[in-house]
Amino acid sequence: MAALSLPNVAASVLLCYDVAMIAKLTDELRNALEQQPERPLEIEDEQTNNVYVLLDANLFYQLLQKEDVASIRRGIEQMEAGQGRPLADADEEMRRKLGFSPR
Repeated sequence: MAALSLPNVAASVLLCYDVAMIAKLTDELRNALEQQPERPLEIEDEQTNNVYVLLDANLFYQLLQKEDVASIRRGIEQMEAGQGRPLADADEEMRRKLGFSPR
């Protein structure tokens, strides 16, 4: 299976997803998916020229988990290399940027 990098917003998208919005798969799309079972299928909307990606939900969740693990590993490597910041400094900066009161 080819590696696929997911954007950091993928988890946010999942939180907003409404299961009631599931569309039905056409025979044409099913056949296309069967021809490349472990790869995403790009679908272009002829009216808007937007391109969408369709893949098996299990594969999607596996990719999300791999991305999460990779992010955690990068964070640990950065911490071990001394590239981290004290939590108090990061908290103060974020509160200032977001307009929250200081602690």
